[in-house]
Amino acid sequence: MRSQIKSLQAYLRDQNKAYGALFAPIPKESWPKGFLELDVIPDVVCRNRSYLVQIFPEMNGARRISICRTMIDNSGKWEDGMTWDDLMAIKAQIGYSDRWAVEIYPTESAVVNVANMRHLWLIPEKPSFAWGV
Repeated sequence: MRSQIKSLQAYLRDQNKAYGALFAPIPKESWPKGFLELDVIPDVVCRNRSYLVQIFPEMNGARRISICRTMIDNSGKWEDGMTWDDLMAIKAQIGYSDRWAVEIYPTESAVVNVANMRHLWLIPEKPSFAWGV
């Protein structure tokens, strides 16, 4: 198992070298087989050397941005540790700097925690509870 993880880490490091700091779209024909058969399919998939971003349509004009790192840790899980600054920079780099977004922390019974991913929901307007401009 340890050697498989090391091999996958080396593979991902090599793949990441093909990308720069800016996000590049990944065409649908390059998505993994079976991905288009999922119940919910993203509109957009893009990545840079550090992050993979998927953008999904949601109800009521919202869109969900799902973000994970492009490297795995020594246990074989996607690396963790995305900061608020990372998420804000990603949101801006993919073209949504002018949109409000929220991150949801559900009740314990509604938690789905299958990977080290973060999800931002772009919402159509400023929420009534937000401060600032």
